[in-house]
Amino acid sequence: MTQAPAQPVPASPTSPRDRTAAQVRDWIQSGKLRTGDAVPSENSLAKRFGFARGTVRAALQQLEAEGLIQAGQGRARRVTQTASPPKHPSRTAKPRLVARSVAILSSVTDPLQFNRYGWDTHAQALAAHAIHHHGYHALTVNPEAVHAGELEHLIDDPPAGVILMPVIAADPRVQPLAERLIEAGVPVVAASDDPAYHRADRVLPDHHAGAQMLTRWLLDRGRTRIAAIFPDQPHSWLHQREAGYRQAMTDAGHTPLPLGRIPDLVEADDPDTFRHNVRVVVGYLVDTFGAGPDQLPDALLATTDRHIPFLAAALKALGRTPNTDTDLVGYDAVWPDVAEARFEPTTLTTSPTAPLATIDKHNDQLGRALADAVLFRLKHPDAAPQRHTIAPTLVPITQV
Repeated sequence: MTQAPAQPVPASPTSPRDRTAAQVRDWIQSGKLRTGDAVPSENSLAKRFGFARGTVRAALQQLEAEGLIQAGQGRARRVTQTASPPKHPSRTAKPRLVARSVAILSSVTDPLQFNRYGWDTHAQALAAHAIHHHGYHALTVNPEAVHAGELEHLIDDPPAGVILMPVIAADPRVQPLAERLIEAGVPVVAASDDPAYHRADRVLPDHHAGAQMLTRWLLDRGRTRIAAIFPDQPHSWLHQREAGYRQAMTDAGHTPLPLGRIPDLVEADDPDTFRHNVRVVVGYLVDTFGAGPDQLPDALLATTDRHIPFLAAALKALGRTPNTDTDLVGYDAVWPDVAEARFEPTTLTTSPTAPLATIDKHNDQLGRALADAVLFRLKHPDAAPQRHTIAPTLVPITQV
């Protein structure tokens, strides 16, 4: 019986059925599925793509009509012929621009906004620089700014690879997208240790080691009632810092204090916002440790150098002298860029209420390593997922 000729492939499939058909068709065109190979079951494809089984069945029936697959005994389907490339000028006349691009998913709009490498903006900028150096384009995409469904275009028209920067990697919309990209054979590298990315390559700062270093440094100064003041957020890097802090305290024979869970403090562009943040910190410190000066910790680990002015002002409001009664240490090595210091005049670099030490995450290394991981995956698509950590450095604040 003569099979029906293959129908033209839509240039940009939009319906779930068309997207499913396009993905299976691409597997056949690329050789991932060869003549005689079994096509994944309807249940398997439905789970993989997140569509209803009826949608998947309709997509497979479309491919059967095109003569690409055929149902056999037990309703199992097999590839019957290799598909011809789609007749679309932008894809056949010359290589697609997006195919030579690495998409960097990030919420950063100005990657050169700050001077210090400790800001995550620089990891993105240096990743893009390394990508350009190797002959690829860098395409920055902000998932927080796109319209509903637009991220799906990364599946329909996949780039050479995808890098997920730290904040975006925690976006619940991005995690299932990353899984589908991996299924489609697109290299995905996440700057995250979230278990959701266990099939992706991961490159991240060693937050466990950084928090451990700071805690040990404070212990060596004679501080024993050390507390971590972290945002109440489910980020994997916060869990790593908490574990590093707890391990250092336990190894030294001290009981870890309760975590000082505070909201993620917004940037303070004016004195009123600064004072509001200070009141928030005061409330959370009192709720966690008590209001008496002797109840407060003798050292605080800040989430970032940017929180130091708020913590210093809050300690003063509670009758403690920063870095005399309670030591302050930061993170990220960005203290000279912290604009909020102007609202707390005593928190100048040379003052006793500046952070005593901070951690350099080496975002310059992180950015280049993210790009290297994508390039490695392009050359070695079948290698096991890689996990690489960037070792931190403890820096006395006078060296920042």
